[in-house]
Amino acid sequence: MHKIIKFDYLSNLKKKLRIKKKKIVLCHGTFDLLHIGHLKHFNSAKKYADVLIVSITSDKYVLKGPGRPLFNETNRALYLSNLSMIDYVVINDSVTSINLINKLKPDFYCKGPDYKQNELDITGNINKEIIAIKKNKGKIVYTDDEIFSSSKLINFNNLNSESLDPKNLNQMKNKIDTNSIINKINDLQKLKVLVIGELIIDEYNFVEPVGKSGKEINLVVHETFKEKYLGGIGAIANHVSSFVKEVNIISCIGDQDSQLNFIKSKISSNIKLNLTVKENSPTISKKRFIDEVSKNKILGVYKMNDSDLNINNEKQVIKKIDKIIKNYDLVILADYGHGIITKKIAKIICQKSNYLSVNSQNNASNFGFQNLHKFKNFNLLILNEGEIRLNFRDKKSSLESLSKKLIKNLNVKKTIITSGKDGSMIINNTKVKKTSKSKAFASNIVDKVGSGDAMLAIASLCDKMKMNEDEILLISSLAAAQKIGTMGNKTKLNKLDLIKSVYYTLK
Repeated sequence: MHKIIKFDYLSNLKKKLRIKKKKIVLCHGTFDLLHIGHLKHFNSAKKYADVLIVSITSDKYVLKGPGRPLFNETNRALYLSNLSMIDYVVINDSVTSINLINKLKPDFYCKGPDYKQNELDITGNINKEIIAIKKNKGKIVYTDDEIFSSSKLINFNNLNSESLDPKNLNQMKNKIDTNSIINKINDLQKLKVLVIGELIIDEYNFVEPVGKSGKEINLVVHETFKEKYLGGIGAIANHVSSFVKEVNIISCIGDQDSQLNFIKSKISSNIKLNLTVKENSPTISKKRFIDEVSKNKILGVYKMNDSDLNINNEKQVIKKIDKIIKNYDLVILADYGHGIITKKIAKIICQKSNYLSVNSQNNASNFGFQNLHKFKNFNLLILNEGEIRLNFRDKKSSLESLSKKLIKNLNVKKTIITSGKDGSMIINNTKVKKTSKSKAFASNIVDKVGSGDAMLAIASLCDKMKMNEDEILLISSLAAAQKIGTMGNKTKLNKLDLIKSVYYTLK
């Protein structure tokens, strides 16, 4: 519609309105679910000026809980443009409205009454926007209408996912103090973390299926584009780096096609690398061919030598571990079964870690051959339902009973078991034995690769900081939900984004 304008047109629009001596008022928000509160807000805002311009946050910057936004930016702009009191709508491709304020220089910047207490804004953005509006000689104004929250309406009324039902969310609200949990997330900054396991290069080749090749059964595809990400413990370390002051990696690369420069280019600045060159091996890479439209995986091609480290390489890795492991508050060990975590290395890590969390996963190259029992006497184990059932060759027993059995066998203090859409449970085997459960939060599933790594990263940090079981499950489940909404390990978790997700889920 003619009301929907592009950001680049704002300067011309401002000039035209100033020539006509029109006053401008700007409203900014997500406006994900149009409700009576929005209508009252816009009507009140329009009273301040001749022209009401409403800007909406673009989809990629909406972080108000799992599965948000409910409606994409195009649809949000469309229904706002149909409101008579709104003169123009613009999609703002930025975290804040500061760029809009600087470009448009509105006479008034209008916010709802819940923004009067600026200190309650967890993002800190409102204060920056106030500075910007004053700098441009505008005025911040607040409406006095009744507060309605889109986030509360969406998250509490099951519009997004079956996990977000009122009963589930109300139970969490009663158990978890929002301000307390945000403070605890910020306190993670104190930690120094060591991540050990396999570095993996993930390559995604997006293709367009063409058809069958003649009389043969093979599928023919046309390659459109490809992307390359840092996976394995590289992804875990990147996630962790957003929350803590220092991260160190102990891993191996190959003496063939090491991809060292690529690895260095993809790690965060506060991550140190302690790498051993594995002899007669390439750096582990996993190439996936993906239908560009459906995002279904057609084929996987793995490049690796998944034999155990030879004696020389094993000694090198052990030397690196011995030298630094005691300097770190916690160790996160991710064993993908590709030969780096030998029984001897596993034993040393278990013995010398100040705190140790473990994920020993089954995947296409090691399925059924992963050995959980090389890990003994540690703090946290994270597995999915299939992995724990395969470990015991048991399809029918309850997950809780299997988890308790595994806890006893491995002498691990806590176990988290994930069950896809059914969510997760955490079992505490310390003095106070406790089982807590949480529904899954993911509703927008793009790619499951990396969601377990995200949960491992965040759950480990939270458990080390002695958060309770409900807090651990909430934060780590939201982290996994954020990750599952993106392709592969293209992006890392962001602390502020996760805090906002926690805040708006409990709001």
